[in-house]
Parts: sequence; structure tokens; C-alpha cells
Amino acid sequence: MREPSELPRDPALLAKLARVASRTESAVAIGDASGCVEWVNPAFERITGYSAAEIQGKRLDLLRGLHPGEPAFDWVLSRFQQGQPARLEIPARSRSGQELWLAIEVQPLGTDEGFIAIAIDITERKRAERGLAESEERYRQLVELSPNPIGVHCEGRWVFLNPLAARLLGAETPEKL
Repeated sequence: MREPSELPRDPALLAKLARVASRTESAVAIGDASGCVEWVNPAFERITGYSAAEIQGKRLDLLRGLHPGEPAFDWVLSRFQQGQPARLEIPARSRSGQELWLAIEVQPLGTDEGFIAIAIDITERKRAERGLAESEERYRQLVELSPNPIGVHCEGRWVFLNPLAARLLGAETPEKL
């Protein structure tokens, strides 16, 4: 892979790269060495709700997470300043205040040249994960607090017992069996 400083300066190739960045469904932001945004693609505007004019010259931490003290943007900025890439999933807010989850990759473009950030909206996946975790917790409570003994037996071994089943079999806890 070429270093960013070795990229061709061919205007036709640069125009093609700009078209690609403009047409992708991923949010793309290009910024300067101080961490301020110079350009965003239409997907960035659609996903975040910020227009190019509103975000230009500002830092991406205006998307700061759901918790005002969210350290993720600070970590990304420190990685960028060290010339290191950063990849993470972060909670963020759109311009309208809507909760977002973004999978972000930030790549420095070279010493004092700035950065490129590419983000994918993973909000629906995170909601599904949260729903699954909540469902699993409800199921766990239902089974563990059941007034009936519940056990799963497989190939001669107990693989699961709720507390009542364990007590009926003479153990203080399911783990003891």
C-alpha cells in the first residue's frame, strides 16, 4: 500500500476519487492537521444531519457521544496526532439530538496533512444487540426465579439448573453440581 504522500496528483484520478467518496453510503470527512473538518460527503450530511457548511472548520467532536464526557473522540484525536489510525464504535448524536452509533475509522494522511474519517451508521445493529441482551436478561430472570425446578441434562451431565432445582438435588447452588 502506498503512503498518502505518494498518491498520484493526476487531476483525473483525484476527480474519480472525489466521485467515489461522494457516492459511498459511508460517511466520509476529510480534515486538516488540527482536527478540523475541511470536507464531508453527502452520506455524512444524511447520517449526522449536519450540512457541509455547518461542519466545515469544526472538529468532529461536535458529534460527541451520548455522555458529554465520552472519551472516544479524545482518544481518536490523540491517535491522529500520533500518526496512528483509530477504529472504534461510538455513541453519537445527530444534529437533531437523535442517538446514533457509528463504526468509525480515522486514518492520518501523513505528517501535518490531516485525516480522513469514514463512518458507518450501526444504530440499528446496536438497537438489536440491546434488545437481544434485554431479552436474554428477562429469560435468565424468568428461569432463575421460577417457582418450578428447571434443569437441562445432556449426555449424563447437568448443563443447567436453576437455584430451586439445585436445592432439590441437595446442592446449595447450581455450580456445586
